[in-house]
Amino acid sequence: MAAPKIETQCDQILRYMQAHPKTGISPIEAMYLMQCMRLSARIWDLRHKGFAIRSEVVEGKGYCRYFLEEEAEQ
Repeated sequence: MAAPKIETQCDQILRYMQAHPKTGISPIEAMYLMQCMRLSARIWDLRHKGFAIRSEVVEGKGYCRYFLEEEAEQ
């Protein structure tokens, strides 16, 4: 019997962006929902796995929101 797969922060972030394509994810949402303190590092990981992720600076707030553009072929 195989051990259940543990969902990583990257998995959680990817699933969240897929479920919220219009709003994406912010560092504050990642911190509260996934206990992820370094969203930009997890976005880097996802980009290097082949996912197209767009960054948009939130005017006057000093942070970015991230949006999944499309899924690359894995």
